[in-house]
Amino acid sequence: MPSGWSSILAILVLVSSLAFKLAVHDVSVEGDQRVTVAVLAGSLTRQGYEVSIPRGEVPALVAKHDNCSFTARVLDPHGTYHDTEFLKLQSGWSIIYVWRGRLSKSLPRLRPLVEYYISREIGRIGFFAERRPVVMVRLQPGCAPPDPAALNVREVLRELR
Repeated sequence: MPSGWSSILAILVLVSSLAFKLAVHDVSVEGDQRVTVAVLAGSLTRQGYEVSIPRGEVPALVAKHDNCSFTARVLDPHGTYHDTEFLKLQSGWSIIYVWRGRLSKSLPRLRPLVEYYISREIGRIGFFAERRPVVMVRLQPGCAPPDPAALNVREVLRELR
């Protein structure tokens, strides 16, 4: 390709990219974590847990089964309140994370964040978008972790108006 064509192609790519960004600039797409917690509560209830949502404005719930209990918090895409959960950790309790039905002892960061950004851009151009949030679980000592499939929820991203 002659050098003039590559410059023209580069200019077209740049102009189209800028036009796309201007077209969706003022569109904000977010998930409703309260709805996600309600879906999570339903999933755990079907697994036999007694579930309560102590504060509606915090995307967390408390689940009890037999003599064991745990707190599950739906984390935002950036894991903003991750550290505050550590401050609430009682002696002997442990923390695990569930993302896409897998348990982990460390917070998954990059893949959930990339999934969020891609989903958000898909939602911004008008298509159906969802993400799988990381669920942080504070687990009572001596208790087995819950079934990760029960914590594998989806959060629908919607355009804010």
